[in-house]
This record gives sequence, structure tokens and C-alpha cells, in this order.
Amino acid sequence: MPEILDVGLMPYLNSAVFYKRMAPGAANLVEYTPREMALAVERGDLAAGPLPVAEWFRMGEMLTPIGDLCVATRQSSVSILLFGVRMPEEMEGARIAVTEQTATSVQLLRVLLNELWGVEPDALVTRDEPHDAILLIGDQISAPEAVFWAAAFVIVVGALGAVLLPNVVHSALSLIATLLGVAGIYLLLTAEFIALVQVLVYGGGVIILLLFGLMMTNAQDDPIVTDGSQKPFAFGVAIALGAIFVTAAVDADWGSPEVSIVAFQDFGVRLFADFMLPVILIAVLLDIALTGAFINARGGGELAPAGDGDNEAEAAS
Repeated sequence: MPEILDVGLMPYLNSAVFYKRMAPGAANLVEYTPREMALAVERGDLAAGPLPVAEWFRMGEMLTPIGDLCVATRQSSVSILLFGVRMPEEMEGARIAVTEQTATSVQLLRVLLNELWGVEPDALVTRDEPHDAILLIGDQISAPEAVFWAAAFVIVVGALGAVLLPNVVHSALSLIATLLGVAGIYLLLTAEFIALVQVLVYGGGVIILLLFGLMMTNAQDDPIVTDGSQKPFAFGVAIALGAIFVTAAVDADWGSPEVSIVAFQDFGVRLFADFMLPVILIAVLLDIALTGAFINARGGGELAPAGDGDNEAEAAS
């Protein structure tokens, strides 16, 4: 019985062509990333497998090509991305984190930095070390990134529901989803206290206050929001605020990626000293909203005199 060889299996869709015509059971397929597969071939753990070009140049003497298949692209590849707080031409002396899955992309990054942008990075490090930029494979996502995108999706969908749903109660519930998504972002930033305040004060207290205000008004069983004359003005304000936020995010100096812990005492000083006026304004605004709901509830209708009901009952009898 012929020996079944161990063959490297590349876990990417663009490598499926290597295995398409392979008969079932013809080889024992072992999954490796490109970099790990090259190391496994070098150790003798694998008999064959698709290897990166950079590894072919490094181990060319000990490798024998099988067939004439390769993976290439005629246009720009968008599966390997470089993210950074600075433009590539400004990365002189920068620390760049690189993926350990591929060696070819790392070598291409060196060539592009030196030949195209004329800069020399200080070091290529792992993702766990401090870095100014990071080279990632497009289909690779970490657990914090997955949580971030999930929270961002909840925030956007909840915000759209709060604005677009015609039912006021449903809009309030959609706003709760947005506030909980923001709390998830705070947790990613290791700001557990802010996340707790977000859930208790905004996700709980403010929304309950809003729902109580709705119940205390003269709204019908199915309160519907109708378009008013202020809608164009509201769109203009939203666009202006969005432009301000985007500009602030682009121009902001985000500082070190390292997590810094802020003491509760310092946080309290910042909140009730530097930001005391916004806190007071928000409290006054909520008080005005609740007071307006009371006034609206009292002015909507008057109770009938006690004797009217008795007279109607006697007339009916």
C-alpha cells in the first residue's frame, strides 16, 4: 500500500485551485498558514504544499517545483492592508507590527517602504508589542476587532431606528440599543466605570424618564411621529455635527496605543470641575422635559364632576 504523504493545506479561497483535482484520501491534508507551512516543510513535517515566493527564494535549493500552478493577481491586491496613524512616507523610524502568517507581504512591505516612499522603519515587531502601524491580512480579525464591529453595527442600526421609526416608543427602544453599543465601546477602551454609568444612567434612567414622559402626556395608544417644518433644519444640524466629529477624529492625536488607567478621584475632578457646566445643563434639560410632560398631562383634559357619573347611572337604570 503506497504511503500517504502529509500535504500542506492553505486555508485561503485563492489556494483552492491546488486541491481541486486531488483525489479524496490521496494525501493527508494538514492546515497551515503560509509562514507556518514554509517552516513545516523546512523541518520535514510536510512533503509538499503551496509556499510563498519569499520562502521559495530562501529555501530554493531544498525545494522541487511540482506542476506549473501559482496564485497571482493582475490588479492591486486588497487582501493585505497597512494601517497606521501616519502616512507611509512619514514612517521614518516607525515601529510596524507585521502578521506572522505570511513572509512575502513582509518582504514586499520592506521594498515599498525603501524604494517607493524612501523611509526606513525602526523595527518590524509583533502585534503584541507597541507599534505605530500594523500590516494585516484582510480576512484576519481579532476578538477585540470583532467586538468593535459588532458594537458599531448595533450603534448605527439603533441610531437609524431612533430617527426613522414612526412610533415614538419604538424609537426610544432603538435608542437603548445605541446606548448599549456605546457601552460596549467603553468596555473595549477598558473604561468599565464609564460603561456602567452609560448603562445605568443613559440606558436605564434617561430612557425610563423618556418613556414616563410619553405615558404622562396625552399621546394615543400608537403615538406616531409626523414630519414637521423643522425637519430640513434637523438634517442641516446633523450634517454639521457629523462634519465636526469627522474632522475632530481625523485631526486628533490619539496618543499611545497602550492602555492607561485613570483613578476614580481624577475622573471625579475632571467630571465635576472641568465639565461641571455640561452636567448641570443636562440635568436642567431633563428637569424641563419632565416638567413639560407634567404640564401637558394636566392640561389635556379635566375630570368629570363626581355627580355626573351617578346621574348617568340612574338614568340608565
